[in-house]
Amino acid sequence: MDLYLGNGVNYVASFTAPLTGLGGGSAAVFASGFLDPTSNQNGAAFGLFAALANGTVVQLPAATAPNARVQVIHNSADVLAGSVDVYINGALAIPDFAFRSATPFIDLPAGVTLNIGVAPGNSSSVNDTLANFPVILSADEKYVVFANGVLTGGYLPNPDGRNTDFTLL
Repeated sequence: MDLYLGNGVNYVASFTAPLTGLGGGSAAVFASGFLDPTSNQNGAAFGLFAALANGTVVQLPAATAPNARVQVIHNSADVLAGSVDVYINGALAIPDFAFRSATPFIDLPAGVTLNIGVAPGNSSSVNDTLANFPVILSADEKYVVFANGVLTGGYLPNPDGRNTDFTLL
């Protein structure tokens, strides 16, 4: 069960509702608590609950978000990309990522749009990105991603006429 804010756009959380044990009974399911307790006098954290017919209230478990495994290989020979910072959804994920280096496999959320931004290695925020790529990964898949190409002009054209623009493959 995926929960969104009233606008239907902003995702809040996912929960499972294992209610098969009710045996034909009923339950009232309700959301309760603060999405950010620290901003609300350390009040109760947000959760999804079921009130059973006998008066028992049970907390429904949060669903495990599906993931994909991703390894990134930096293969852009552009001197401006000698060292880059990689941002995922605005957060610095891979700082000072050097040319001809690779990450270990990392877990990333699957089934949602990830906005991947590549910035110079000395960037101060996601606002410094030079290239952006929206991607959606499939759950339980492994990906090897190559950062290839050049960010700027001034290089000789590819003799085969292939596009040499910076991209993720």
